[in-house]
Amino acid sequence: MKHHGYEKQVRIIRKDCRQVVMGKDMANRADLLVMELFDYGFLGEGCLHFVHFAWNNVLKEDALILPRGGRILAMLVQLLPDDVEGFDLSPWAVFRFQSDYYGIDLRNQPHVRLSEPFEVFDFDFGADDIDDALPVQAKKKLEFAAKADATFNGVVFWFQLQMVQEGFDESYGNAPDLEGTGGPRPAGALNQALQWVDPVKVKRGQTIRLNASHNSTRIRFEVLAPERLLP
Repeated sequence: MKHHGYEKQVRIIRKDCRQVVMGKDMANRADLLVMELFDYGFLGEGCLHFVHFAWNNVLKEDALILPRGGRILAMLVQLLPDDVEGFDLSPWAVFRFQSDYYGIDLRNQPHVRLSEPFEVFDFDFGADDIDDALPVQAKKKLEFAAKADATFNGVVFWFQLQMVQEGFDESYGNAPDLEGTGGPRPAGALNQALQWVDPVKVKRGQTIRLNASHNSTRIRFEVLAPERLLP
């Protein structure tokens, strides 16, 4: 800051924001909070926790937050073929199942779409009653008709950020930049999040039911129907 002549306009507080002491580190509450606390799945770096903390401790009542919020979009898919060079690899699919997620670039992954992109959760960081409008835990049921005969084995999800007072900007987020999924994808954007699910065979038009839930750091999907037939 001193090198550029802003040492009197900008003050850097070198500590975790949760350790800031009002009246000592900051004379007044802040007018603006700018956050970059997002992973592939949006919540993994604790943005919900920090938003609650900021409103309760360091922001003025009329402060602005950038981004204003975010929403989660998702799509049901079959990832990876069951058959490779004539060999049936479907029995190995069960070992891919896990309840956590990791990042993938869907553009580089062979896949079959089993749903259109759909909205899962919407997070408003600037809501009037932040405790009611931005719960740290939530759950909802979702239902879809499968778009193809395939093995449903994954949920790919991504986020869009709300950078203005109303509406979402598709250019701020980590959409796959494939037809119908939003975009364009900005240079350097994060990959999408993938959660493997216990694989189930579905027919075109068959009903797929899911639970979608989140806590303060994770989004999770659970298949309710159809049930996987063992083995």
